[in-house]
Amino acid sequence: MVATGRNGDVLERLRGLGADVVIQLVEDDDELEDDLQAEFARGVAVVLDYLWGRTARTALIAAAKAGPAGTPMRFVSIGSVTGPEIELPSAVLRSSAIELVGSGLGSLPPDRLRACISELLEATMPAQLRVATNAVPLSQIATVWSGHSDRRRVVLVPSSSSN
Repeated sequence: MVATGRNGDVLERLRGLGADVVIQLVEDDDELEDDLQAEFARGVAVVLDYLWGRTARTALIAAAKAGPAGTPMRFVSIGSVTGPEIELPSAVLRSSAIELVGSGLGSLPPDRLRACISELLEATMPAQLRVATNAVPLSQIATVWSGHSDRRRVVLVPSSSSN
C-alpha cells in the first residue's frame, strides 16, 4: 500500500500502520510526478483519491506514463480537498487502462449504500479498529475549533450540567 500526504509525521505513523511506501506531497509537480511514477511502474491496481485538484492531475499523468501497459488501474475520486476540477490531457486516458470512477452520495442506490455501511460497521468490532479521538464538551467548541492542533479527531460530547 502506498500512502501520500503533506505531513511527514503522519506519513511515518502510516508506515507504522502498514503502508509499504509513503510519498510526501510536495509543491514541485515534477518531483511529485517522479515519485509517483516509481510506484505506478511497480503496479498499482486502485487509487483512492480524497484530494482531486492538482495532485490528482499529477497522479493520473504519472500513472499513464509509468503504469504497466494494458494493466487496468481504477482511480476512485472520493473528495475534492485541493480543488473541484482538473484539466487533464486526453492522452492520459487514451494511452492507458485508467478507469475513472467516483464514490460518494449518488454513486450507489440508497439501499445498497445502507447495506455497505451496515457491513462495514459489523466488521469494525472483530477487526478492533481504533480512531484517535479527543472528546470535547460542546461548550468548549469555540476554543477547540480555533486552537486544535493535535491530529486526533475531535468528537463533541454534551456539556455537563456543572459547566
